[in-house]
Amino acid sequence: STAVSGSRGKEIVMKKIVGAKRFQIITQVMAETFTSVFIAIMLAILLASLFLQYMNVILNRNLDVSLLYQPEFIGFYTIILLIATFISGLYPAWLISSSKFTDVLKANKLSGHSGSLLRNILVTGQFTAAVIFIISLIVIMKQLNFLQTKDLGYSYNQVIKMPLNMQSAEKLPVLQSELLKIKGVKGTMSGFLEMGNGKSLFGIDYQSPGGQQQHVSVNFENAAAGYAHFFGMKILAGHDLEKDNTANEYLVNETLAKQIGWTNPIGKEINLTGGWP
Repeated sequence: STAVSGSRGKEIVMKKIVGAKRFQIITQVMAETFTSVFIAIMLAILLASLFLQYMNVILNRNLDVSLLYQPEFIGFYTIILLIATFISGLYPAWLISSSKFTDVLKANKLSGHSGSLLRNILVTGQFTAAVIFIISLIVIMKQLNFLQTKDLGYSYNQVIKMPLNMQSAEKLPVLQSELLKIKGVKGTMSGFLEMGNGKSLFGIDYQSPGGQQQHVSVNFENAAAGYAHFFGMKILAGHDLEKDNTANEYLVNETLAKQIGWTNPIGKEINLTGGWP
């Protein structure tokens, strides 16, 4: 807007000759800016609607397009529209409306303003914002790539999750037997929580290497036999959960072993105390 405003000398002079007032010229410029910003916002919403499904795949989310059209978002778009119109249109409107006949006729432009400090600041700010967005895009893409390629210590590929209520869970053996009859199904596994959910926090009592009785909160999963093998987890020591295990054994990860201070957790005792400590 600031770049184009310096080249509208003839247009503004003609409007003033036919009797246009300064307020009318300012209104025209602000209306043009309002239209440009409005089209930009509509285009942004359209692009967001088109690409949201692809973002859901990348981010593993289920964001619905209807969220973009909620009343609170529409109010937010309106605020952006008004603020952007005021900021981007006020200076060009003032510059154009304050032009003098003699300056325009001599230089064929709105002289004295096109190279002003304010315009340089605005243009520099625009390029700075563009650079920031480009750098942010690169950082975000690298982070998404890291999330997609990071070795989580287990494999969830080709696994279909089937949430069950308590009534259905009572018939779990029958369901698993029927699923195994389907061609392509290599195995089934049951657990209380979704893999990686981490919302079941339990307390455990244990004896530290120094002999003191300690208490700590941990994420706990009640899983069936063969759980680690099913998800491709690497067991550094000990063995996977087994059927008909009467030893009341637990599998712990390296993080918990280090937190407790055990270099070799095999054979150590912990006492599961229940829910929140």
